[in-house]
Amino acid sequence: MKKITALLLILTMLVFSGPASAAETSQLVTARNGIFYAGGQRYRAVGTCLYPAHSADYRYIRTAIEQAKANGITLIRAVDIWEGVYGGGDDALYSDSVWKRVDYIIKICSENDMRVILDISTVRNFLYNSPDRRDSYDPAVFPLWSDIIEFICARRNCFTGIVYRDDPTIFSYAFAGEPVCYGGNLNDWSDGLFTSRSPDDIETSIFYVADRLRENDPNHLISSGGLLHITPKDSAGLEIYKSIWSYENIDYGALHIYPASGEGEWANLPEYAAFCSSIGKPLLMEEFGDSGADTVHKAEYLSYCFDKCLENGIDAAVFWNWSAGDSFDVFPHMTDVIEVIRQNARLFGFTGRFAPFATGTVEGTPLFSFEDGNTLFTPNTSDPGYGGAISVSNENASHGEKSLCIPVNFDTQYEWYWLSCNLPSPVSLSGSYLAADIYIPEGAAVLNAKFSVGGVQQAESGKVGNFILPGRWNTVILPLTDTDVSPEGGGFAPNAAPDLDSVNSIGLLLLNSNGTYTGDVLVDNIRTGELAEVTSELEIDTLTANASSITVTAHGGKGRLLYSYYVLSAGRVVFSRAYTEENSVALENIPAGNYNVRVYVQDESGIRKVKTATFSV
Repeated sequence: MKKITALLLILTMLVFSGPASAAETSQLVTARNGIFYAGGQRYRAVGTCLYPAHSADYRYIRTAIEQAKANGITLIRAVDIWEGVYGGGDDALYSDSVWKRVDYIIKICSENDMRVILDISTVRNFLYNSPDRRDSYDPAVFPLWSDIIEFICARRNCFTGIVYRDDPTIFSYAFAGEPVCYGGNLNDWSDGLFTSRSPDDIETSIFYVADRLRENDPNHLISSGGLLHITPKDSAGLEIYKSIWSYENIDYGALHIYPASGEGEWANLPEYAAFCSSIGKPLLMEEFGDSGADTVHKAEYLSYCFDKCLENGIDAAVFWNWSAGDSFDVFPHMTDVIEVIRQNARLFGFTGRFAPFATGTVEGTPLFSFEDGNTLFTPNTSDPGYGGAISVSNENASHGEKSLCIPVNFDTQYEWYWLSCNLPSPVSLSGSYLAADIYIPEGAAVLNAKFSVGGVQQAESGKVGNFILPGRWNTVILPLTDTDVSPEGGGFAPNAAPDLDSVNSIGLLLLNSNGTYTGDVLVDNIRTGELAEVTSELEIDTLTANASSITVTAHGGKGRLLYSYYVLSAGRVVFSRAYTEENSVALENIPAGNYNVRVYVQDESGIRKVKTATFSV
């Protein structure tokens, strides 16, 4: 019966879809009869939002996008692109530093056969934070909308040379995500940025912006952006989501859903999907996610969300957010969550290889060693993150047998801790990178780091890319360049480069952007040298598992190997031990049943392989 039903569905799609148009056989994404097309094929994707790319260095942008692709994600929603220039005049909307980052996101996505939703909805946030606080729904700002749209559509990517209106990497424009439409008045800010506006005002603004986008770019899809507050009706008595999605220059419906599984808008999803189908437009899930720190629960919730999208014929599902910091974030160290994303990437049509990924490594000359027991660094005891006297540890090291042990006390959010080192004698840092290895234990909050050299700090964008993931050694990097807008990024602010030929001191900043952590941070192998791409032939040779133990043998890779073990029953994790150097773990009290075993092996460069096995008790 299932085979017959599937065959009828395919035949129905063929009958009602008809032959592909010339536009649909191009590489631009189009929409027709409720289906996305690209290159003559139905387009489907698991996607993610890319925040905080607005404040990241270029190295981080490349790393994040390529890591996403390595896990089956093929659609990037570029969000909050103006956050770094809030509070400025209107000229900041056209800032070169803002748009070079957007150019670079599009470039890296193009190189990886990925698409970009260009979300410009934070014009609203920019105007709210402007010196003369304005409302993006106010007709008085429509001329500004016209100007920025004309600028965006005509922009020529400084890296690829392709004009935005012609760029097939761009999936669509989105511009009004999460409008709050319960009847408030324009320029009333009693409840802050998200004070509600009348449905009629919101409709008028959305229709105006959509029309200007169509005039300036007839090639790309246009979306209002995901709706979250969608129950009100306009003055004509029509539910606002129906009037917006039906508008001639809105090409697909888009939703944001955040209630718990089975509640709120998830229960209404069939209604929204049916309406889009009735007007011949696709529905895209533009944002969803879970804020919990428990990655098993996060994985279960995301699995539920993907299931609901698939059940309702949604071909593109974009989760929030691909990064290593905030509670909603997803990143490769969350193996439970990554497994769910990879499984659903396949269900959404990903046919590529889940590629092992490495960011490269700095191979060079150590500046000094902790092997002699000398701590060298002086802590700033007045910083809020100071946690006690530093020492040399022989319990864990990335190179040799000893590392620097730094107690930290990040008991509230956004705390910092500087350490400085007066070098025994001046050194030349004429190499292209300064680097250090940093370790925090499994279960710690993700931290960030940046350097100073000769009293000059690394550009702020660098600390976003220098994230420290728990349970493994991380390499943090300072490109020794004089600008933070080069493709390498993360160097020194313009005109602030130190004299690299004779450096007397270096510093290291640790901070917690999100979450709290009190405990030890280990630092080792501070060095300067060249960034080299990593090649690895890491392989897992054997995996044996039974009710008492799991044993794995592996070879190759770079440096020491870390092993992560997971035992699952009916899809649920019943035993896990992550990032251990032991190639064997003991199991106890395993009840009768059938079990799946999954073991990840990862080397110091980030290359990872996986092997599975089964056993019964």
